[in-house]
Amino acid sequence: MSTGEFRLGNAAATELTGLIARFAPKEILVRGLHADHFRSLLSANSRLGSVLISSLPEVMLRSGPAQIEILNSTFRIKDLSGLPCGKVTGGAALAAALLQHFTSLHMNTQRFRTLMPLVDTGVMQLDETVIRDLELFSTVVRNERSGSLAHTIDRTKTAGGARLLRHFLVNPLTDVVAIAARHNAVEWLTGAGSEGIHELRDVLKGSGDLRRLATRVSAGSASPGELGVIRRTLVNASSVSQLFAKWSADCSRQDSRKTPVPDLLKLAVTQLNAIGPCLKLLNEALIDAPGSLGTGNQVFRTGFNAELDSKLAVAANGQGELDNYEAALRQRTGISSLKIKSHQSFGVLIEVTKANLSRVPADFIRRQTMVNCERFVTVELNELGEALSSASDGAKQIEATLFGDLLQQISTSVHLLSDAADSLAFIDVMQSFAQIAVEERWVRPHLKPDGDLQLRLARHPVVESFTGRHQFVPNDIHLTRSKTCVLITGPNMGGKSTAMRQTALAALLAQVGAFVPAAEASLPVFDRIFTRVGAADDLSRGQSTFMVEMTEAAAILRQATHRSLVILDEVGRGTSTRDGLAIATAIFRELVTRIRCFAMFATHYHELVPVAESLSAVSLVQTEVHNPASGAVQFTHRLIPGASGSSFGIEVAELAGVPIEVIRAAREALASPLAKGPESLSFDSQTAQKPLMPAMVESDPRSQTVLAILERVRINRTTPLQALNILNEMLEQLDRPTTAPLFHSEHPQ
Repeated sequence: MSTGEFRLGNAAATELTGLIARFAPKEILVRGLHADHFRSLLSANSRLGSVLISSLPEVMLRSGPAQIEILNSTFRIKDLSGLPCGKVTGGAALAAALLQHFTSLHMNTQRFRTLMPLVDTGVMQLDETVIRDLELFSTVVRNERSGSLAHTIDRTKTAGGARLLRHFLVNPLTDVVAIAARHNAVEWLTGAGSEGIHELRDVLKGSGDLRRLATRVSAGSASPGELGVIRRTLVNASSVSQLFAKWSADCSRQDSRKTPVPDLLKLAVTQLNAIGPCLKLLNEALIDAPGSLGTGNQVFRTGFNAELDSKLAVAANGQGELDNYEAALRQRTGISSLKIKSHQSFGVLIEVTKANLSRVPADFIRRQTMVNCERFVTVELNELGEALSSASDGAKQIEATLFGDLLQQISTSVHLLSDAADSLAFIDVMQSFAQIAVEERWVRPHLKPDGDLQLRLARHPVVESFTGRHQFVPNDIHLTRSKTCVLITGPNMGGKSTAMRQTALAALLAQVGAFVPAAEASLPVFDRIFTRVGAADDLSRGQSTFMVEMTEAAAILRQATHRSLVILDEVGRGTSTRDGLAIATAIFRELVTRIRCFAMFATHYHELVPVAESLSAVSLVQTEVHNPASGAVQFTHRLIPGASGSSFGIEVAELAGVPIEVIRAAREALASPLAKGPESLSFDSQTAQKPLMPAMVESDPRSQTVLAILERVRINRTTPLQALNILNEMLEQLDRPTTAPLFHSEHPQ
């Protein structure tokens, strides 16, 4: 309502949470019969925020003629085919019902100029999972903006720029020409250097929210103060245009300054220049700091309207005559405290304190008695008051009429104001990208639609902002059409997740139009980015960690193409080791052999390494660990070729401060024969087969006996008491000498 943006389109039910995450609405209006469904959908996902659910007017949804009437009155159309959104199934009914809802709230619907499609063409669709996993707008753990990508890279100076930056982040481009056009704009601005960019930022500072102000003008509800903000913003816009012209003409600057202004910036400047007549009108009409209507002299400049100037002159002269008359009365009566004051009901009155009533002349006419004073009038004072009141009221009426006319004149150019608002926001986002590129040494990515992914010394922008540039360890990432996947192994805290996230963020930033945090960057143009990082229960919907993980993995396997980027972190960890390994291996093979997308697959299942080695499209990468043999491991956070033989879980636990006695017990348990799990799984070339049984421990017959017992136990048919007895008897068996007779008790089968 504040910006006049209206979008319309159809979406599948499975896309609802993603759309809500992308648009972040404050209110959702639905048909009454769907209200409960939407409430449960939102309550089941705390990250979608608190959104008001309201009902659409049902009568309008059922009345075709009424729909045509309200659409025609707003957009001058009878159907949607002539608008950018095109024909939308059920769209006319929904748009008409929404317009009627606004009308019932006494909101002016003329602020809506057109109906845009729900999703722009040529953009990548980001689902809720990607927005969450890449922490685009809030952190995963605390759900805070601080620590998100948007918070880290937002260097905008205007409200419109901040809004557009968010829109860019959730709508990465997929057209290489459109992306290059934005990169050209950023590169041209970086040529100004840090000093030039700061000069541009100073010009943008203090600009108002022109898009919302233009909407208020079109609705006829803008105040004089808001017109003053519009004027100040247009002055800034004109200064931006002049600054660009200066840069273009200044050949002493860097080489990129000598190049012509890029097309997108040239278009933006053209639209900023188009508001010149509007700025001229506002400069001629308004005083430097417009106040409120109702005084006659706090809005318009002297000389703008002769009739208003005349009334104000009479009012000013009348006030002067009142001041002279007050001085004459004090001299005549000898009452130094005598005052002439304005009264809402009686006009101007003479006020005399009780102590001076004996000095009041006979021609004073009493009008009002107060506790501490009395008030009087004279014939001369009545005449002066009437003249002053007439002039003041006339000035107020003229002021109101003039302001209405001024609003009407400005509203005829509201489309130019809206275009200027869009251009100012675009320039703001581009300078934001340019500033971070210059200050943080980001580089322009080279994009080829079906090219390779080559990042040299890539960094994670958010992590680097916390650790500092010199503390963060960059990494090289290489994916080609012959090596489409990397399998990353290594310990927790080693940097696997960071490396994968920074790769996805580099791809996202590149297609948004920004430069990327790396020394060199060459990327393909991805149609989608998919992520599965971390694990979380969704208990409100009865979904466990594993269920959430599998639901998201299923969506990836259904939607990913060979032009997608997929990052998966520790798939299968939410269930038993054997089941998890089987599922992880099957998903891994599917990505590599059937989908053939660019993928980064991090895992603690070291049994996947032989599978990866059997696939020619897979590269093995591990996070480097120093001093693994000493027990005092050090994580360098560097990716190196090869596969890690351990996840160093106990060492990480020790670093985390787990008590030493627990660490010692863990090492003993790890060395125990019973701790030896399935070392590998066998898979044919297409599908996963049944895991092999764990190898029997040949060196100790007691262990063979215990394993034989475990193979016969049926968990679902064993009571808790029986389970305790089994465990106790197995422990006793392990405590016996190797020559003791074998244990032969029967257990539930």
